[in-house]
Amino acid sequence: MLRQIHSSIGKKCAIMLCNALVYSRIDYSNSLLIHTKQEHYERLQKVLNLAARIVTGTQRYEHIAPALKELGWLRIKSRVVMKIAVLVFKALTGLTPFYLSDGLKRYNANRSLRSNDSPIIHLSLGSAKKKSGRGAWCVAGPSIWNELPISTRTEGVKMSTFLSLLYETLYSRTLTDFWVFSFIHCHFVSLFLLFVY
Repeated sequence: MLRQIHSSIGKKCAIMLCNALVYSRIDYSNSLLIHTKQEHYERLQKVLNLAARIVTGTQRYEHIAPALKELGWLRIKSRVVMKIAVLVFKALTGLTPFYLSDGLKRYNANRSLRSNDSPIIHLSLGSAKKKSGRGAWCVAGPSIWNELPISTRTEGVKMSTFLSLLYETLYSRTLTDFWVFSFIHCHFVSLFLLFVY
């Protein structure tokens, strides 16, 4: 439907429609996908890529990364990480219900260490007896939090600063993955042509 009316509504309206009808639905409860199979991410990513191509006019043979950057959309996996990281931040700052903040425990070493006085927040991982348990809040939240850059995990960081740093981190990771993929793809094509000819 969006493809058919895109030319008559203009780019600004098309972006608003995509955010309301496509991006919001993809975003709904997608944090449940943490530690799931890659194929589940790829299915949702294809939907998001198609919407981005329609809105920006990107052709099928062109890479989708510039279009996503133009729209300010993170990739699905990065978006899932962002949602959980924001929820952890809110839980640590008392902005969530007790049952969420209670599931997070700050790491305190048994012996006296210099890191104990550090303003950097490090969380203890909960236990997961089965592979499916890695998606539990007490496991997924701390594991994602502890992997964030130190600048985002420092005590006293404001919400606006945290969001800005988190977005920059996740976007830079996406960009790095894109260039690695492009390098591998070009290298593979070069080898293929070398063997064929």
